[in-house]
Amino acid sequence: GLLGHSEGGVVASLCASKSNDVKFIILMASTGDNGSVIIKEQSRRIYKFLGRPDSEIKKEIEKISKIHDAIITDSGWDEIRADFLKQTKEKFANSNNPQYSAVENKDIMIQNIVESQIQGLKTPWWKSILTSNPADYMAKVKCPVLAIFGEKDFQVDAKNNSAKVSAALKKAGNKNVTIKTITGANHLFQKAKTGAIEEYGKLDKAFIPGFLDIIAKWTIETIK
Repeated sequence: GLLGHSEGGVVASLCASKSNDVKFIILMASTGDNGSVIIKEQSRRIYKFLGRPDSEIKKEIEKISKIHDAIITDSGWDEIRADFLKQTKEKFANSNNPQYSAVENKDIMIQNIVESQIQGLKTPWWKSILTSNPADYMAKVKCPVLAIFGEKDFQVDAKNNSAKVSAALKKAGNKNVTIKTITGANHLFQKAKTGAIEEYGKLDKAFIPGFLDIIAKWTIETIK
């Protein structure tokens, strides 16, 4: 059996779709859509939580879409580079960091930072994350599946993704599917106050009560 968290759940689904040796999978906060959709949904929730106005959120999502298009098509990088340069210059112009003030050639430093960002996006991993749809793998998974979601998950929305995971496994004709959403749990299955990413390091590191019990009970029943 395989257990995977978030992107790890996508890998577990991929393995189960290709190998009969996988007897069951446990998906923890796993996605039911491609990375581009997930990242935009996640960003929208975060901006909303931070109180950003809808008009500003719309512009931010448009920027993200533009970057994703460049990664997927490997085109439009000049425009992305120009945007990054502008943003980085504005960031440092408003900075009181003494290390920045001490830099002799600030333009070269900024160009190097931007180029590093661009190269970080031009990777097979990014393209794969944005274009691969986990639902395509799940639609071929026949083994027992336990999918667990956190009700306060900011990164992988429980309602949207549980519905997509359920639909994909139904398409596979899979009759042994258990889907649970844990009230009050965040993406890391901690007991959360808001679910915000900034909260992770401030919370108790233990899993939310009942989380491990769900996994243990389901696994024991499944492998009997």
